[in-house]
Amino acid sequence: MNFKQLGHYAKVQGGYAYKSKDFADAGIPVIKIKNVGKGSLKYNDVSYVDESFIDTTSNFITNEGDVLISMTGSNLNQPASMVGRVARVSKDDPLSLINQRVGRIVLKEQDEIDLRFLYYYLSQYEVQYYLVSSATGSANQVNINGKLIESINVPDYDYETTKKIAHILSTLDDKIELNLKMNQTLEEMAQALFKSWFVDFDPVHAKANASSDADYDRIAKELGINREVLDLFPDEFEDSEFGMIPKGWNISKINEKLDVLLGGTPSRSNDSYWKDGSVSWINSGKVNEFRVIEPSEMITDQAVRDSSTKLLPKKTTLLAITGATLGQVSLLEIDSCANQSVIGLPESADLNHSFVYPCVCQIITDLISHQTGGAQQHINKGNVENYKIVIPSKDILSRYTDIVEPFMRSISNNVFEQQTLQKTRDTLLPKLLSGELDVSELELDNVTH
Repeated sequence: MNFKQLGHYAKVQGGYAYKSKDFADAGIPVIKIKNVGKGSLKYNDVSYVDESFIDTTSNFITNEGDVLISMTGSNLNQPASMVGRVARVSKDDPLSLINQRVGRIVLKEQDEIDLRFLYYYLSQYEVQYYLVSSATGSANQVNINGKLIESINVPDYDYETTKKIAHILSTLDDKIELNLKMNQTLEEMAQALFKSWFVDFDPVHAKANASSDADYDRIAKELGINREVLDLFPDEFEDSEFGMIPKGWNISKINEKLDVLLGGTPSRSNDSYWKDGSVSWINSGKVNEFRVIEPSEMITDQAVRDSSTKLLPKKTTLLAITGATLGQVSLLEIDSCANQSVIGLPESADLNHSFVYPCVCQIITDLISHQTGGAQQHINKGNVENYKIVIPSKDILSRYTDIVEPFMRSISNNVFEQQTLQKTRDTLLPKLLSGELDVSELELDNVTH
């Protein structure tokens, strides 16, 4: 296989050096190195500048399909923030501006190499390792420059071959992205219904102000439920230690309805606990994931018996109670143990996971407000156990589960399908980029970028 340096095909455009005084609370997002994730841009912690900068720094506006690379970052010891991360600007990303130390790959000729091919090539660990190994700086922060990026050796394929390879990989990525968006929509629907019924008490408020069957029919339609479901809700409130709650509903401590299980870590000095294990075990970092479908490590049955860790069944709601993941909530999709930074709330005969998971998502902010500790903040197990929640009638819980459970099941199916797609993409990636898989017979009629 022949190679040419990336600089033969493209140049690296550096971002604009916005000054501290330029940043505002709202306006046009500015992509900094922290916003360049692996594959996609992250807007959960973004800075802004005034809209006037669109005109004065227009050369740094992002466009759909742009390939961005972080030119400052961590060394090999911190993979998540390692320098050389690449991301693509998607069609759903907002118009943004590129900050200094974020590079953009700009093709010199549009018909010599597919930009998406360069994105996939740069996303390989081997390429990032080359950049990190050649970077300058301290142990915790290193830098790369455009010249180094442009020195990367890229396979010398003809344009059509790079287009075909990019098409195969981007088709898989498109399906992964579609699954992600579908899950986000289903999650929002489940959370919205929980909040409407069990936090805001919308059906009860509406019925309390109704005076006729016609009102009830209108209310049911507005709430997106049928009259049979609406009739299950009371039409008045009663006083409680929480204030006014629907009449006939109860207040209960979490540990009166659910087991509250704190995890643990088997001794690292005992190799027999960690060698050839068959039991899944997760650390708190896994709770960052939307759904937990893979273990961090495997431990033995003996490790479970000898340590404080406990086997949590699938559909257990997970809560990270300390460290960088403090307050993260996820749902376990496999049977697994967890470490001591995780509390598990398995579903019970009284409360299904379709209720428990959104409930914890709703109360987590309040739980965090009662955290303790000095430099290492944490949520106490006792705070979770004694936290009081409103429990509706069994009939309403049953109907709520009937509505939400299909959402949860679809999310679970999509998550596992997404895992399969990602593994397929990651398996194909090096084989396609190296030429091990021949794409010459692939037809791309009517396929565009």
